[in-house]
Amino acid sequence: MASDQGFYISGRRSFSVEVLEKVPDFPHHFDSRTEAQAFCDGFFTDYNHVHHHSGIGWHTPASVHQGTYADIDEHRQQTLNSAWIQHPERFARRPRPPQISTEVWINEPTKQTPATTPIAETV
Repeated sequence: MASDQGFYISGRRSFSVEVLEKVPDFPHHFDSRTEAQAFCDGFFTDYNHVHHHSGIGWHTPASVHQGTYADIDEHRQQTLNSAWIQHPERFARRPRPPQISTEVWINEPTKQTPATTPIAETV
């Protein structure tokens, strides 16, 4: 189901609109569709290729999508190892780069337990 603000997400406003409205230089209005498209093209390029996101281990979405995050994590680990060897007093334990979540949900489905899983009828 579509809304006037983008995709419908179970009674919530679209994620894109919520993200855009938090941008400090987001205009109150656009004079044309072309102007809006130009703004959004720049914003989403930055959001996907430049901005590092905490929920995906401080990687960019493009890095995760393209699979380059593993090489980046390996380089991060080498840097952390070097820092740990040179100054172990600065660390309570061996440092590790942040991990990427294996599951991400906008609306997580209800997990069914054996007690609540419906029994399939057989014919």
